[in-house]
Amino acid sequence: MSYLDNFINRMVAQRTCIDLARDLIRDVEGPILEFGLGHGRTYDHILQNFPDRDVYVFEKVVSPNVFVRPPDALLFEGDIHETLKTAVRRLPRKAAMAHSDLGLKDRDGAVPIVASIIAHLPDLIAPGGIYISNTDISLVHGSAPPGFEELDIADVPKGRYFIYRLA
Repeated sequence: MSYLDNFINRMVAQRTCIDLARDLIRDVEGPILEFGLGHGRTYDHILQNFPDRDVYVFEKVVSPNVFVRPPDALLFEGDIHETLKTAVRRLPRKAAMAHSDLGLKDRDGAVPIVASIIAHLPDLIAPGGIYISNTDISLVHGSAPPGFEELDIADVPKGRYFIYRLA
């Protein structure tokens, strides 16, 4: 499979999961967390799908080429390990959903970042909320950690994208 085909398949899976999330979190209150802004395409899609929710974004450095930029009040800019700690204290309430697509070619390179995100999710996501990711959290823990239930996604090939519900 070409690198382009792989990218397209990842983006289709990502969109499918975000669209599915509308129903999954319908009864869960709270904002949305987006780990990684990139050019803002996924952020823009999340805004379209969840117009009545605040969307907080975590990004190391916001690129000047960003398509859609979050308001400063909803942006955690800097090292993810530090901004996660800040978010636990600063967010007005726990989130209904978090999304992470690190876009890294080497998934193993994502493990320390994903480990940090997962360690903070219980403090950031409301009960019944979901975490969507292109990285399988079992890479960090060997299996889904306690309190995380992996959901099957009918329209996404196994291993392409992941949705977890927090108990």
